[in-house]
Amino acid sequence: MSSSKNIFIISVCGGVLLGALLGVYIIAPQTTSAISSTAGDSPPEPLYWVAPMDPDFRRAAPGKSPMGMDLLPVYADSSANKNSPGTVTIAADVINNLGVRTAQARYGEFTQTITAPATIQFNEDQLQRVQPRVEGWVQKLYAHAEGDTVTAGEPLYTLYSPALVTAQEQFLMALERNNQELSMSAEQRLLNLEIAPSIINEIKRTRTALHSITLLAPRSGVLSELNIREGDYVAPGKAIATIATLDSVWAIADIIGGQSSSIAIGDQASLSIDGIPNRTWSAAVEYIYPTLSEVNRSQRLRLKIDNDTRILKPNMFARVNLTQQANTKSVIIPKEAVIRSSEQNRVVLALGNGRFKAVAVKTGKFNDREAEIIHGIEANDEVVVSAQFLLDSESSKDSDFIRMNHSNAPSAKVTP
Repeated sequence: MSSSKNIFIISVCGGVLLGALLGVYIIAPQTTSAISSTAGDSPPEPLYWVAPMDPDFRRAAPGKSPMGMDLLPVYADSSANKNSPGTVTIAADVINNLGVRTAQARYGEFTQTITAPATIQFNEDQLQRVQPRVEGWVQKLYAHAEGDTVTAGEPLYTLYSPALVTAQEQFLMALERNNQELSMSAEQRLLNLEIAPSIINEIKRTRTALHSITLLAPRSGVLSELNIREGDYVAPGKAIATIATLDSVWAIADIIGGQSSSIAIGDQASLSIDGIPNRTWSAAVEYIYPTLSEVNRSQRLRLKIDNDTRILKPNMFARVNLTQQANTKSVIIPKEAVIRSSEQNRVVLALGNGRFKAVAVKTGKFNDREAEIIHGIEANDEVVVSAQFLLDSESSKDSDFIRMNHSNAPSAKVTP
């Protein structure tokens, strides 16, 4: 009985040991194969590492950002790029509530428009000074005030001058002697003293010297200056009047700031007057003054404006719009899409599917509607043109959008 019991116990133990050995033989290879298979699927390698608070700070290896934070990896696959630092995701209804609008960046030639105040002035190229060539006294003045209109060939003032009387008498003596050479010389002297040919012919006909000579206006226009009155004594070298014309006028524009560096002679411009609606005048930059204004340190430009209708008057205030066409093409976006700061300029990109990201850009020129982008985004990128300040704030902080959401909307998510 005892021996049979021992035999049974030995048999059971042998079976258990044999089963354990078979289990090791069968199961162990399967486990080893699973482990080796798992080890073969290595994780993807990051393209680069970025700072959590500044996606533009990139490094080829892990490390610390300038703020002491651990750098985050950016992967090549689309799912990793979706979770790049600074990308925020918002629900569609929240986008609608925020009034987010976007526009597409385009590639083309940037047109810059510079607006500057201007003042209308007389065209100084057409000013003519009136100066007597002999001394004498003004007996009669036919134009009485600045702004009076004068016509070429009509009387301007009457002068009594002993020197003119003497010149006439010498001319009459030459005529009496019938000396042709002397007569021509005396007549030329009267012409040089601005005696009109009609008056010289009258002296020839009457053979009498005139005690008072009427001097005529040399050209048509308006008197911009009048420095004499009846009874005044005048002499050579003293300007008694200035005659200006209104056929054309000058517009003197003041360019404030650093915009003047890109302006060149020949640039096209348009001029408008606030008091004259629906009317503009075309002109080109004729002259750039070599010195700045002493009052506001502005750069002064001169434009010549045709004024056949005489509607433009000196001392009018005007507005000049200078248009400059770029020689090269660049990326152009709406001006309101650019978020300006003292440190850098940024633009919020719409990545699709409710995802947005703020990126730093290098800007060029600005006009009243558009901005030139030199670096940072590409053509056909979608940029945010409204609510971009809020999106930029959240993208920069990598925070969530819960505070912008209503109670029934799903929580907005910021991916780290």
